[in-house]
Amino acid sequence: GPNIYCVSTLCAGDSTKYWTDATNCGSYQWAVLDANGLPLSFTGQGNDTICVQWGNGPTGTVTLAVANCDSAYCDQPVSVLIPIISPTVGINGLTMVCENDVATYTVPKWLSVDYNWQVSGGTILSGQGTNTVVIQWGTAPGPGVINLNYASNFLGGLPGHELEDCAGMAALTVQIKTKFQVTGPIPPVVCVNTTSPFSATAVPYANYTWTITPAAPFSGQGTSAISVTWNTGPGTFVVTAEPNDTSAYCNRKVTKVIRVVETLKPDGIDGVADICPGGTYTYFGQTSQTGVGFTWAV
Repeated sequence: GPNIYCVSTLCAGDSTKYWTDATNCGSYQWAVLDANGLPLSFTGQGNDTICVQWGNGPTGTVTLAVANCDSAYCDQPVSVLIPIISPTVGINGLTMVCENDVATYTVPKWLSVDYNWQVSGGTILSGQGTNTVVIQWGTAPGPGVINLNYASNFLGGLPGHELEDCAGMAALTVQIKTKFQVTGPIPPVVCVNTTSPFSATAVPYANYTWTITPAAPFSGQGTSAISVTWNTGPGTFVVTAEPNDTSAYCNRKVTKVIRVVETLKPDGIDGVADICPGGTYTYFGQTSQTGVGFTWAV
């Protein structure tokens, strides 16, 4: 397609010309769009040069299609992206994080622009002076706040500009929340027909929905603590906790994988059968299994 010239970084509200080197064309069809894809008015439609007054940016688009020129061009239009330094811009990145999380935040990149980031509730790990920073957040409950000031001293110093014409600011509030945890049997191996307690973080929120897959009976649904009876056979079970208020913590669910095993009865008990009252005797459990313990009752 045809070349479009005078593409450079601009300040909000700037007026500029764009032209093409496609000569003696029977048709010059230009289009100018703002950052939202909406058409902007301009002068020069049908000619090889147009004049555009831009808005706030942060970008714009100029498109040109030509036909019946001295040289042959593809009949598809050519588009160029115009960077425009906005007076304000959105900061892209997570708005809810866990304590001590590391997250990346970014704004549009404009040539000749200096970026000055300020953060409360966290620490900038890298990227100061650029359009992208990496932040490590602190402890809950926060919030964390990002403030950004940016400016182009070069463009602001050109004739017809003041520094504030080519500068802007941005801000973002970030919620720092606790990550809830679930505790259960350690190690996560239990015997058939035993009972295991599970508990989830109870502060600042203590109402949970629990699920066990495959199903096993338990008590405590709706609270932060349950007791599970493993009487549905040996196998691998997944215990899941989800807070009923999904905004209470930074994470939505926690799962624990439990292996339920069936232990065979002991082979026997070795010890004397005839005893004297008040005597002390030693007995030994007998089993062909390895790595098992014994629970005694007298």
